[in-house]
Amino acid sequence: MNTPSEHPILRLDAVGTRYNNRWLFRQVSLTLPAGVYALTGANGAGKSSCLRMLAGLQPMHEGRMSLDGLLYTPDQDDWKQRIGYASDKPDAWPSMRLADFFELIAGFKRTSLVSVLDHADRYGLSDHLNSTWSGLSLGTRKKAVLVSAWAGEPAVLLLDEPSIALDHAARTVLIEDIQHVARRAIVLAATHDDEIIHLGSELLVNKQSILQESDLSQSCMVR
Repeated sequence: MNTPSEHPILRLDAVGTRYNNRWLFRQVSLTLPAGVYALTGANGAGKSSCLRMLAGLQPMHEGRMSLDGLLYTPDQDDWKQRIGYASDKPDAWPSMRLADFFELIAGFKRTSLVSVLDHADRYGLSDHLNSTWSGLSLGTRKKAVLVSAWAGEPAVLLLDEPSIALDHAARTVLIEDIQHVARRAIVLAATHDDEIIHLGSELLVNKQSILQESDLSQSCMVR
């Protein structure tokens, strides 16, 4: 088993994924150290698919990826333990209480339930713990999956439109969380939110490629 690093490195080597026999991107190679990376591009360009692939939820049809030398395979539990993922469509069993959702997440991530509930309290979720998922608003569900993504101090955080449906207070917590965790983790966010984009570097998903831009607005095609 690879020992988690204080300075993780995510490497993509000629990776590609397709949907309905159409390549969304392919032959993409990137080396990403800790920091914030905003995935931008038109709707349907493949931003969400890229995040799902990195989370192991969508097939990688070519290439390989590794995290601190740990090579990804579909059945690699160690990979999943080190990834935090927040979908843009937060979902769970309709009858599940929010408290049970957090207990499930803490068990899967092998982390303290107390730490998960403390983070949930920062998002104002303590009053909703006995509510079922079906009774939660979209914004409350979004807060819940953001809390779940942070559980267990993941090395990589994959956030799909993380600020959508959040109230001002929750959005402030999100920005603070991203700024804090980016000191030790890799944050990839598919977003149109300018404030999140300006926290780090931009990765433009476009025409089956990913265009990487530095903070100095220099850019190069990543092949």
